[in-house]
Order: sequence, then structure tokens, then C-alpha cells
Amino acid sequence: MKKILFSFLALSLFFVGGSVSASTAHNVTGYAWSDTIGWISFNNTNHTGTVSYGVNIEEDGNLTGYAWSSNIGWIHFDPSGPFPSGSYSAKVDLSTKELGGWARACSVFTSGCSGSLSANTGGWDGWISFSGSSPDYGVFVDDNGKFQNYAWGGGTVIGWISFSGSSPDYKVETTFPFIPTPVISNPSVPATADSSYCNQSRMPHSITWKNSADSIDPNYTYEYEIKFGSALTLTGEKSSIENITWNYTDLDPACSNKCCDNYSQINWGTNYTISIRGRNIDKSVSPQREGSWSTPVTVLFTAKNHCYPYVGGISNTPEKIEVDEIISFEPISAGIYSGVIGYNWAFPSANPSVSLLENPTTTFIEAGSKNIVFSVSDGTYSCSVTKPVSVQLPLPDWQETTPFGKVRMFFGSIVNGLFNKVAGF
Repeated sequence: MKKILFSFLALSLFFVGGSVSASTAHNVTGYAWSDTIGWISFNNTNHTGTVSYGVNIEEDGNLTGYAWSSNIGWIHFDPSGPFPSGSYSAKVDLSTKELGGWARACSVFTSGCSGSLSANTGGWDGWISFSGSSPDYGVFVDDNGKFQNYAWGGGTVIGWISFSGSSPDYKVETTFPFIPTPVISNPSVPATADSSYCNQSRMPHSITWKNSADSIDPNYTYEYEIKFGSALTLTGEKSSIENITWNYTDLDPACSNKCCDNYSQINWGTNYTISIRGRNIDKSVSPQREGSWSTPVTVLFTAKNHCYPYVGGISNTPEKIEVDEIISFEPISAGIYSGVIGYNWAFPSANPSVSLLENPTTTFIEAGSKNIVFSVSDGTYSCSVTKPVSVQLPLPDWQETTPFGKVRMFFGSIVNGLFNKVAGF
């Protein structure tokens, strides 16, 4: 062990005169603890000293730089492979904030922090693992930027490395700008303004929930996931705001006033537990940075018992309506979920004044403002739409004549009068 410590001290002197770089540019600070090698410093700003060093989390999540132990010297956080397992050095998953990969104690090398291994290490290879499954362990960064849990440095020299503790109080933390994870609350399925048969749908008309204020950033895109039990999963994007409202028009703009039967996974008259979760995405970088999914929240929803007859509107030809003119009418997007469609038209001050045809014609016999009412029925229920129209009086008939014809007739009458007078008539 004395030989090993001598090598560590020699390596420390190597770096004092060498290449460990500045600390203020590094975003990780604090101390970790090992029961065998003691304190591990992640940034020289933790103490007074002449050597600048530090560990940094890069934009892609890779950890770079060096930490320092007074017993084993420098610990390199982006060493070269090959690695004991996996294919990368220390790295934090920017979505889950969990660390993986490897760091390495430089003292196992004959010089510097790479190359040939020293013969004085007693078989210790210097690798430090940040996650593993046998036993289950792993370091992660919490929502306050503090490293938590343990890394494993092997049983020969380092053993377990703890990243936070309270006796004494110590911690490793970072100022790296992780994307905040929303905390979702207040999920609800608001009742529709009109609960009548004509306003029913398979899907809820809207779902609302609230995001925690500290997770809101206009630079982020907010991604959501809505699950109707195991029947249907919907995903989409919205602005990163506090109060989120999902409408079924987000599925299909044509669903604004009708039965959205495209989503037949939702059964009529069935209870569902809706699960909602969200996360922030930074699309200003490439590849985009994805935050962690929030903890899901749930709300109950009961699908209606049936769909409804639907009519989107009324069109007429010609568009300008005049008295005593034949006008053609037709429904816009009329339909029902099942059954036989029945039509009913009402034309005030017209002949005919009613019709059961799908595309009827009529003639208005009186000018003025009129309300055309169209209903569609499935034999049990009926839904209607009203279109106000203005019936105009036709313009009077007229005949175009030239002014020269009238002048000719005037002079002709004068000439005839003179002739008759000369002739003695």
C-alpha cells in the first residue's frame, strides 16, 4: 500500500505542473465521501489551493474533467475505453437525470492519465462505476441539482462513494440547466355546456390540468400523453403554460360539433380512468433535449351512451334569395352514428313550407327575414340547425329604348301635321 500511495503522490505532483484546467467554468462542485479514501473534491473552489480543476456536465450530458482525492490523486471523468462494461465514460441522462458509465483513477497509470498501467497498484484497475444491477445502485441528480446515492469504485481501494450525507453535512451539486419536470395537478373533465343528446360524443369535449409554475418556460415545447385506461393513448404538443386544456378538436378539427367515431377504441357508456402526464422539450438545440415525464395523475370519465344525429349547417342555391324564385337547399355534413336518417325542413312564408327530402326546393312568397330550420333524426332523437336568411323582392321589369327613337317619332308627327294642313285635310 505504501508503494501505491507513493505513486499517487507522484501523480499529484505531475498534475500540479501539468494540464488540469480551470474550475469556474465547471458546473459541478462539492465533496463526495469514501470510507476508505476519504473526501473527493469535485472543484478547487471547494478549498484554497493553487491548482485549478473541476468536473463539468456538458450539453450532451457527458461528464468531463477531474476530481481530486488527497489519498489517490486525480479521478478522470471522461477516460478512454475500453470500459469494463458498456461503451461510454461518465454520463448523465438528460431526461431521467440518472448517471451511468465510468470514471477512472489516474494513479493506476505509469504516467499521466492513460497508457500503461502501473505495476504498483496490486491489481487495482481504478475504474469507478456510476450504476449497476448486482447489487442495484446508481447515482442521480435530484430536482435541486444535488447528486444522490452511491457509485462503486471496486473493493480493493475505493469501495462505495457516497454523494451526499448529513453527518457531517456534505454534497455534490451542479448548476447544469436540466429541463424542469412538471408537477401536474387538478385534472378534470369539464361537463359540456349542453348535456342534451345533440351534444354527445365518444370522447370528452375537453380535459384540463395544471402544471407547476416552476416548470413553465416559453422556450420549451410541452409534450403530453393522455391514456384512456389501456384502450387508447393520445399524444400531442402544446405551449409550456400553467393551465393546459386539451380539446377533442386537437384530434381532428372536423370533430368540433359531431361524433368523433374515428376513435372507436372508446366504447359508448363505458367508464375510463384517464391518466395524464407531461414533459418539457427544448427544441432550440439539435438533437433536441427531452425532460423527464411527470408523475401521472388520473381523472374519471364516462363515455356517453350513444352518438347523435348531426348537421353542420345549411347551404342554398342561389345564395341570393328572391320572392317567387325556386331555391335549392342542402345540408352540410349531416349524419348519424347508426340507424336510418330522417330529414325535416321548415320554410316560413314559402311553398312548400315543409319538406322531408334531403335536398329540397321551395319558393318564397313573401319578402323579409326568415329562419330556415333543418332537422335530422335517427328515429328516436332529432337535432337541428337554424339558418337566418333575407328574402328580397325582385327588381321591376324594364325595357331599354334609345333616345333617338323618341326624337324620330316626335319629328315624324310634326311632318305629318304640316302635310295634312297643306293638303287641306
